[in-house]
Amino acid sequence: MGGEQLRQLKEVCDEMLNAGIILIEKKMNNLMQLIAENKELYEIVGSTVEGFPYAAAWEALFSPDPEKGFRVNRPATREEMVAVIFCFMCEFEKDSPAQLPDMITSYFPANDVTESAKRFQHELLSPFVAALISLAEEHVPVEKVVLRGDKEYLFGEPCDVDEAMFEELYQLCADVVDAVAAQEGLPEWQKEELSHIIEGFLHGVATHQKRLISVLFLGMKYALIGFPQTNLPLVKIEQVLKNHWILS
Repeated sequence: MGGEQLRQLKEVCDEMLNAGIILIEKKMNNLMQLIAENKELYEIVGSTVEGFPYAAAWEALFSPDPEKGFRVNRPATREEMVAVIFCFMCEFEKDSPAQLPDMITSYFPANDVTESAKRFQHELLSPFVAALISLAEEHVPVEKVVLRGDKEYLFGEPCDVDEAMFEELYQLCADVVDAVAAQEGLPEWQKEELSHIIEGFLHGVATHQKRLISVLFLGMKYALIGFPQTNLPLVKIEQVLKNHWILS
């Protein structure tokens, strides 16, 4: 799919994630219409739902939570995440669209319906959107560069990095830098080199290149083995990348 089609997909998804509870159903339908009209999107989503055990997957998607009503259990793969939510959307469009607000407030209880809608969007729709966009991005044409004989190195496989994600990673990387700086007995030159590695990871994130981000993160992670103070922010960074399907 082309870059313009990907931009349109992101725009429609963004509208769905930011709609009020009354408009969520309409925005969900807009996304389903876009998928139906776009051959490549239709094939991407269709490949995930073919033979998919929706009833069992929907039941496994939620666990009771005494404080939040239900907790969403993220499926193991992007394909399963797309399949279960797309089937859910189809079910409500076909059988009971008027009941969607009731479903939202039942599964995502909060002080008011607005807060319930935000929970629904953040906890259920947002992981679906991240998975769908990640799968769609793999169908954007990549640029091939031939180096040393006939071996090809692929560039241009994009991933979705928004401002909020970058800011979160920036703050976590700042925590890693602070932990390195506080390391007693570590030579200043080594602290500086480790800081450059961490900064290089952030530069990689800014390129939106999935493969580059993965490699730079692994390089940073293994360079910091032996510095236990960095473990917590590194685990959080890894989880952010997994949430956006950059790491599996």
